[in-house]
Order: sequence, then structure tokens, then C-alpha cells
Amino acid sequence: MKFVITGLPRTRTAWFSAYFTNGVEHCYHEAIRDGINLGLSEGTADCGYALFPWWAERQGDHKLVIIERPVEEVNKSLIQINYPAEGTNFLADRLAELDGLRIIYGNINDEIHKIHEYLSIPFDQQRFDLFKELHIVGTRYVKS
Repeated sequence: MKFVITGLPRTRTAWFSAYFTNGVEHCYHEAIRDGINLGLSEGTADCGYALFPWWAERQGDHKLVIIERPVEEVNKSLIQINYPAEGTNFLADRLAELDGLRIIYGNINDEIHKIHEYLSIPFDQQRFDLFKELHIVGTRYVKS
């Protein structure tokens, strides 16, 4: 596995998975949770990364980007889409223990070059201009 982008839910992991999937790179969304065995040139954008200790223990095997967003903002966003806002404090505590490049959620667009440089992925301004305005949301949760 080449890289993991992680953070609390509602930190643009679905967006990152689409953005970093192109003709050269492939970035899954929630591959760890789904049990996908990643190749050396692949990555995943995965909110649950810190909950799976066997992956977190392998931190040296891949580059890690941690998107930081206040728990209160995350919970408010989760509630707005009728998603359970439980466990975010626990997950935030686990994320705080990880080592990697930390990017503040509100600064993603301004620091996208830093993410590219850290992950050793060439930056494409035209692709970024196309993606920066897209609102991409994972749709796996269905409230019953």
C-alpha cells in the first residue's frame, strides 16, 4: 500500500478517493473496512483507519495523511445527513495518536500541493480545478 488518507467522517475521504484515482494512481474509499488487499501503488481514503490496529501498527509501510476537523463540526455534519454521530470522540482520540502529515480540514484546498508533495504524486492543476468544486459523498449508510 502506498498511502492512507484518514480523519473523522465528513473530512472529504470520498472526495480524496475520487481525486487521487487517475490513470497512474488508484485510491479506494474505505478499502481497509472492506478488506481489500491493496497493492504497493494503491492508496485508500479511510475514516476507520485508526480503529484497525493491525493497519495502524504498519504505519511505516505507507504514507499517512490525517485530516483534522473539530468533533463538534463533524457531529453537526453527520446529524444533517441523518448519520449517527456516535463514537467520534473515541475516533478523534485514536487519530491523535497517529504520525503523519496533518492537514486542517478547512485548509485542504490551500494545502493540496503539500499533500501531493508528501505522497509523491505529481500535481495536476487542471484536475484540481475540476475537482475542487465537486461535492462527493459516500452513500453506504442507509438509515432504517
